[in-house]
Amino acid sequence: MNAVSGAVTSWNPGPYYVAGPSYSYALAVDGPHVYVSGLFDFLGGGRRIRVGVVDATTGKAVDWDPHAGYDVQAFAVCGNKVYAGGDLWAIGGYPVNGFAAIFDPVRPVRRARAVDVAGAGVPTSMVLAQSDPNPARGGTSIRFALPTAAPVTLTVYDLQGRCIASLLDREPQSAGVHDVRLSTSSWPAGCYLYRLQAGGEVVTRKMVVLR
Repeated sequence: MNAVSGAVTSWNPGPYYVAGPSYSYALAVDGPHVYVSGLFDFLGGGRRIRVGVVDATTGKAVDWDPHAGYDVQAFAVCGNKVYAGGDLWAIGGYPVNGFAAIFDPVRPVRRARAVDVAGAGVPTSMVLAQSDPNPARGGTSIRFALPTAAPVTLTVYDLQGRCIASLLDREPQSAGVHDVRLSTSSWPAGCYLYRLQAGGEVVTRKMVVLR
């Protein structure tokens, strides 16, 4: 939109989500670039999932992609870092717990990486991500990350407290990121709780199943 006249311009990065309507959570402007997060698979004519950068003049995607794990709901650009917050379980290939600082904004994909993460792919605390997709229809994935190896129990309950699925039962898991696939095709529509127990910690999150 023209800042003086208010007239709509041709600038349109066109976020597009293949499974339904797309929308944006946050924008941050840094000189000639606009950082965008939201529910989309494509941005500015390029394949970008949930996070991307577009040229402020053309609206075309810039060759930078931090590979965000789930939603980024806030941005702040400071120097050579982009600070991202939201329902994040990973960024730049490393586990995080809701907040991350990313080196090298507006650089090629191979350069985007998280900072201040202890170890390659090993978080400093246990992380349980939001199931993806959520809401789910036929199935979803539950991702979690462990700071150290530990026996893991991962269980799903309905809102009445009944156990619906036992995905892991004190099974030894290594430090790092893990992904458990869950079929929900036979489940009634509704809200469910999934609980992760490992190393003396317990984390519970909510998921939704649609029909």
